[in-house]
Amino acid sequence: MELRFDWADQAVSGLASLRGIGLKGEEAERGTALVTQTAKVTPKYFMVALSANEVDTKRNIMLLRGKQWLDIPIVYEGGNRALLSIEKGSEGDRVFKDAFASWGQ
Repeated sequence: MELRFDWADQAVSGLASLRGIGLKGEEAERGTALVTQTAKVTPKYFMVALSANEVDTKRNIMLLRGKQWLDIPIVYEGGNRALLSIEKGSEGDRVFKDAFASWGQ
C-alpha cells in the first residue's frame, strides 16, 4: 500500500511515523492490526507492505474483506499524534473485491 499525505496547514512539516493499520467493523470499535511493515519514504509518503507469511496473509485478507473501517495512527514530526479513520463504504468494498480477484484470492 502507498499512503500519501497532503495538508494545507503550513504549521505541519511532516509525519514522523505511522503506527500500522488497524481494521474494525464499526467506527467506535478498537481496531485489529494488520501484519505489516511500514517504511517512511518522505515526510508525506509511506509504503506499507503486507506480510507474505501464509498465516499472516490469510488473517490480513480476512480483515481487509470483513471490516469496514481502517484506522491509521499517525505521529507528526514534533510528537503530536492523530488517528485517521476511514470508512471503506460500497466503493471501497468494490475496490478491495477487484484487487482480491486480480490477485486470485
